[in-house]
Amino acid sequence: MLLFSFVERNPRLLLVLRVIHRWCSGTGLLRNPADAENISNVLNILFLSQCINRGEIESFQAEKVQKKLDGFVRGQGTDLNLCTKFEEIWNVVSNQTNNEQAEGNINLSTNLGRNLLLFFRSYETSLDMIIPEPFACILSSNKVSQLIEVDKIDLIQDQMQRAYQLLAQYGDVEIMLACSSSEEYNVIFLSPLLSFSVSGVEKSKAKEIARKTGATSVVIRSSLPRSRKSAILEVRGNEPTIRAVRRELENMTVQASRDKWSLMSGSFVDGANLMLFEGSKNVKDVITLTPYIGRCHQTHDGLPRHVAFVKNPTIPITQYMFSRFSDKFFQQVQLLERDFVPQLHGIHELAVHFGRTYLFSVPHILLEDSESVSIAMLRANKLKTAVEQTKRSAPETINYVSQETERRRRRKRKPNKEFNSGEKTKKRKRSKPSRSSFYTTVHSADRVKNFLQSRGFQAEDADSTETYSVNIYREDIEFYVKFDSFLKFTEVRFPNLRWCVTDIKRMWQNHMNRQDGQREDQQLTLDGGEVDIRFLLQSRAILKPDEISDTNYKQYVDMLKPDPSAEKSFIVDENLWKDVRIIRFTKSRKLKASAQVQNEFLSALTVYLDEVEEHSRPCENPGQFKTKLTRCEVCLKTELPEDFGTKTTLRNFLRQLWDFSFALSTYLSE
Repeated sequence: MLLFSFVERNPRLLLVLRVIHRWCSGTGLLRNPADAENISNVLNILFLSQCINRGEIESFQAEKVQKKLDGFVRGQGTDLNLCTKFEEIWNVVSNQTNNEQAEGNINLSTNLGRNLLLFFRSYETSLDMIIPEPFACILSSNKVSQLIEVDKIDLIQDQMQRAYQLLAQYGDVEIMLACSSSEEYNVIFLSPLLSFSVSGVEKSKAKEIARKTGATSVVIRSSLPRSRKSAILEVRGNEPTIRAVRRELENMTVQASRDKWSLMSGSFVDGANLMLFEGSKNVKDVITLTPYIGRCHQTHDGLPRHVAFVKNPTIPITQYMFSRFSDKFFQQVQLLERDFVPQLHGIHELAVHFGRTYLFSVPHILLEDSESVSIAMLRANKLKTAVEQTKRSAPETINYVSQETERRRRRKRKPNKEFNSGEKTKKRKRSKPSRSSFYTTVHSADRVKNFLQSRGFQAEDADSTETYSVNIYREDIEFYVKFDSFLKFTEVRFPNLRWCVTDIKRMWQNHMNRQDGQREDQQLTLDGGEVDIRFLLQSRAILKPDEISDTNYKQYVDMLKPDPSAEKSFIVDENLWKDVRIIRFTKSRKLKASAQVQNEFLSALTVYLDEVEEHSRPCENPGQFKTKLTRCEVCLKTELPEDFGTKTTLRNFLRQLWDFSFALSTYLSE
């Protein structure tokens, strides 16, 4: 209605309005014309506002236009009448120029052509101009920029600048329209950080970029199979559109760098897990599932737990297990070498933990069926193969379906759920989670010290370190806030990303009663005395205090404060209590091989002996926990050899680590 009020008095204005509309369509600014802020209409209003400010056309009466708009709302007239009148005016104007594309004959030397050139030349300031009062009254807005999405302003200015350059150089509207709509094909290589952030949501991100930039086609795909490290973006559009795509990628990179650690919410790399059973030489060996009532991970407390043992174990031969372990490790090391990015993953390390391996969420079919369960069946989470269906003979008689009966039975079709292309609602494809867990604990710290001293290890001169660690779980993102013994913030640590995890389930041993030296009766407890082993190739990332100033992690810096009372040593901020999952107080002692040990492997090995006081399962009242437990942990850490890509070198290194770990496990199990 606004545009018609001008065109009705100045028919030749329709030429310029059609040029702006064709230009918006060719440049991709009208890629989503159903938006409430139609770019073509906004720019037409901008052109008319400039003409009114220069006094070249008369304004309109807002009351008259508003009255007609109210009549449309009440059903007094339709847009069809306006379309018919527009066609009549267009026929008159096109007959005067004798050309179907009459707007292409606009002469830039005329008053109408100069106004079009001035419109595109004012690309830097036009979007910030004040809308004249009649327009502002109808549009309920004072500035043109308020009618346009913020993320499209730079793109519109870039497109207007290019249109002005083409008009000034060639002086022909048709050439300007043809060049503005010409498209190019570009391939953009994404950074490792950005590639990882869009992994799994490539289609939704491509659609979002195309919507913001007006590109004809945007495709994001991986340049290497099964790799998140290197992705490419293929885009088709004109020059300003491609520049807008690059600007959007820069903004995505900045956002990804701020939230890059939240991308590490996954704990395991696909295919990283391997479980081996001592006394087994084949995946077809039968196992038994024994209920487990010992200590477990805090999140598995309400779930039934079991321990798997080989039913008829053979004489323990570690060669088969070591061969499986080394082959799996070498496979995952190659993956680490290909996809590891220090800016994203931090540092990588090789660690060995000692404790108990148990199963949780075991399918009932594995527990209730009388058929034997093998190791392969346990891994596949199924017991039997599908029963083959026998061929059925053709029926003797044919029963026809009653359409009326079928129609009554048919349910009403449910409406499709609303689709949201946002990152938070788009689920990444993840592998099936493991049903096994590892609880790190050892029965006696003194036996650990005795074993290490016999191998030439000794505690370092520095006293043991004391730290507090608060496990935070917020908005599906897990991380740890670390404090020193004085409750001063030290770092934010994110969950370790496991590139290779191999669990060794040792053979069952009755628990030894250390007081009288006798083993406890197997009937009294199901918690055995064997110490299982877990080999970990993992990477970890941290944020130092100077790296969290502009992040959401800053609010957790002062979440722990000293408790003046003698009940406990810390107080938790009430506002952050809902995010707390576990609080650990750790006394850690580091042991290294003495200078007299002439062994390169042992000299590079570091042993951490920790006493952990764990507060878990928080109550509703801030600072109160349902469970408090103190346990002892031992962990071995070492670095991979420099030439770990060589299989022979890596295998020799793993053999030494394997023998040392098994010797410590056997000593602690006795």
